[in-house]
Amino acid sequence: MVRLCIFVILILCIPTISSASDRSPSPRPEVLSNNNPKVLKAIEEAKKKIAKRNMSCDNPAILIYKARTWDNKQFHALSDLYICRNGDCDSGYYPAGTSKGKVNSHVACPSMEHELRVKIQQNSFYHEFSKKITFKKGEVVIWDDIVLEPVTPETDVELNGKIILEGSAGASGIKVAFGRNTTLTDANGLFTLAGLPAGNNYILKIYKDGYLFDGRVDLKKDTKAMTILKGYRKKVAQIRWEYIPSGIDRLIGTKTKRGIAEFKSGNYVDIKKDFAATRYNKNADFSVFQKEGSLSLTLRAKGAGIYKTSFDYNDLKEVPSNMQPRSSQYIPEMKEGDTYIIKASDGSSFAKMQIQRIVAE
Repeated sequence: MVRLCIFVILILCIPTISSASDRSPSPRPEVLSNNNPKVLKAIEEAKKKIAKRNMSCDNPAILIYKARTWDNKQFHALSDLYICRNGDCDSGYYPAGTSKGKVNSHVACPSMEHELRVKIQQNSFYHEFSKKITFKKGEVVIWDDIVLEPVTPETDVELNGKIILEGSAGASGIKVAFGRNTTLTDANGLFTLAGLPAGNNYILKIYKDGYLFDGRVDLKKDTKAMTILKGYRKKVAQIRWEYIPSGIDRLIGTKTKRGIAEFKSGNYVDIKKDFAATRYNKNADFSVFQKEGSLSLTLRAKGAGIYKTSFDYNDLKEVPSNMQPRSSQYIPEMKEGDTYIIKASDGSSFAKMQIQRIVAE
C-alpha cells in the first residue's frame, strides 16, 4: 500500500513534457503605440540621424522596431540584426543592432524595398525573422512584435557540407560547430549538422590550426545541394621598412630608422612605433586582414595615407609630389616585391615599406 501511494505521488509530481510546437507563444511584454515614451525617444533619435547624415533622398521614413524571442528569453543581438536595401540582400546588408526589449530606430529612403532580418548567431534554438517593406515619404512605421520562432523537429534545417583545404591537405577530423551542435569531418572532408535554424548569413565555427575559414552559410529547409567551405593557410607578410620621423618628405637622412617586421591577419600597425604590430591599437596607421588566401591592408588613422609605387625600394629617396593625404584607403592584396610609401597619422612623417616574402604562418 505504501509503495502504491509513493508511485501515485511521483506520477502526479512529474511535469508534463511537450514540444515547442505544442505550446502557445508567450504574450508580448509590451505593445508600442505612437505616444509610448520609448517610441517618442526613438523617433527623436532617428530625426537626429537624419540631420547628421547626407541622405540621398528627401523626406525619409522612420522604422521603429523591437525584437524578442518566441518565449521571451533574454538575448543580445547587437551584430545579428541586418537591414537590406533595394532588394540586394547579398551585398546590401549592414548591421542595425538590437537587444531584447529595446526600442530601435532605422532611417530609410522611400520607394526602396527594405528587408529586416533578425537572428542570433551561434544559437540553434530560434529561426531567423525576415520581413520586407517599401516605405512612403515621411511615414513612421512601428513593428512592435518581431518574434524569433522556435526551432523544432518539424522546422529545423540539416546542412550537408564538405571542407576543402588549400594545398590539397587532408580535411578529415576537422571540428565544425554551430551553437550546441558539433561534428567532425570524415576522411573525405564531409560533414552533416542537423537541428539548425532557418535563415541567411549564419557563421559556422571551423577549427583547424594554421587555417582560416569563411564559415558563412545560408540555411534553408530541405536543401539538397552540398555546401562547400574552403580553408586557407594563414599568411604572414615579412617586410622591411625605413621611417623618417623628422617631418620632411625625403626618405633618407641622418634620422632614418630601419628595421624588419612581420604582419598577420588582425594586426594593427603603428609606423611611428617602429612598425609595431599589435592585436588592436586605436592610434594605428593601418591594419592587416586576410580574406581567403590574400592579405589586405586598410588605413585606420584619419591623417594617414598609402601609395603603391613602381620605384625600386633602394632607389626611393623622396615622396612623390602627387601623393595625396589618403592616396589609397585599401590595398586588396599585398604581393611579394610590392613597395609602398606610407604617410603617418601625424600628417608629416613618412616611411617606405617593401613586402619581401609572404609565407604560411
